[in-house]
Amino acid sequence: MAVAEGKQQRFDDKGGKIDVLGDEILSHVLERLPDRLDRLSWCLVCKRFLSVEASCRQYIHLLRSEILSKVLQRYSQVKNLDLSSCIQITDESLETVARLAGKRLLSLKLIRVRGFTCAGLEAIGRGCSSLQEVDLTNCLHVGDATLAGLAQLKNLQSLKILGCRYVTDTGLGFIAASCKQLKLLNLKWCLGIRDAGIMAIASNCKQLHTLDLSYTEVCASLLRFPLSSLL
Repeated sequence: MAVAEGKQQRFDDKGGKIDVLGDEILSHVLERLPDRLDRLSWCLVCKRFLSVEASCRQYIHLLRSEILSKVLQRYSQVKNLDLSSCIQITDESLETVARLAGKRLLSLKLIRVRGFTCAGLEAIGRGCSSLQEVDLTNCLHVGDATLAGLAQLKNLQSLKILGCRYVTDTGLGFIAASCKQLKLLNLKWCLGIRDAGIMAIASNCKQLHTLDLSYTEVCASLLRFPLSSLL
């Protein structure tokens, strides 16, 4: 009995039974904590728990662009990145995203963000070949050159450019020619587009099922092309 107690004491001195569990098991436990506060509490338990959380996190909503590089290096499995709360995102920031997140990135949100140019999104187009969703809502400076950069994304399925008034039929032509897997396109308040751009999308993007043309100048007669859902 004394020998058994001694062994138990030595076991406890090494940190307890939690150390027996592998990182894979701990990650499964973490997956069953949907509440954000619960996950935060998990991270504060110990350095190992923090490391496990960092290794399996797939979504980040960043608040400060100056820590972008460090965050992407720490969270190496991020697939969904929201930069909409950053005051300004430069071309260098987007190049960092392409370099560190690369082919694993699936979605990118830049809602109301300023500071970047077509060069930054060209870097995204070159480096993030798996990207499926891009949200540029109310990026008022975005125009045709920007869409030319995004046209490199062959796997693009969802594109939101609400309020991008400098986008014209030329820009839509770039998307129509390359993004054959496009399923959702939101063009609300894109006042620069006309019938020709929508015709190009209709002719080339056969998988498109959701299109928003609210507050545009597109002729009503074109709304008869086959879309299973038209908003």
